[in-house]
Amino acid sequence: MLTQVPSLPARLCFLAAAALCILIFIGHSFVLMQPTGTPLDDTHAQLLKLADTYPLPLPVPGHTRTMTEITTGFSWHYGFSYLVMGVAALTLYRRARHDASLLRTLCFLGIGACTIYACISFRYFFAFPTGSAVTMIVLLALAAIFSLRGGPHKKLAT
Repeated sequence: MLTQVPSLPARLCFLAAAALCILIFIGHSFVLMQPTGTPLDDTHAQLLKLADTYPLPLPVPGHTRTMTEITTGFSWHYGFSYLVMGVAALTLYRRARHDASLLRTLCFLGIGACTIYACISFRYFFAFPTGSAVTMIVLLALAAIFSLRGGPHKKLAT
């Protein structure tokens, strides 16, 4: 069975997107481990104390969480999803570097995931996470476009 090998620019764009996922996780984790800054005024101090201490009831009887616990948990989940995507991309790249159609499929899956990340970060976060997700979308789109040109055909072992 013959398959087309992805071109070098396609492989480089895909690897850059995978590396960016892991770098985003590292940066996101570093920021989450930083201590909370000092309040700007009394109102800000009251809001921080309320977010740290006021228990929000959950639908499960007997379980409560504070707003700080909920937002921190969501932030860790968001960062780990980037890590999982980056590690999965690097792992699957071993096979995709020999098959342009598989690389294109992985690019489309990554574009879908990054679009979800971009929408979430646009709604709840700031410019850096949104810009990073959009950068990954561009890199994966370029990888998909470059993989259409492809390189030489290669016979796959069956």
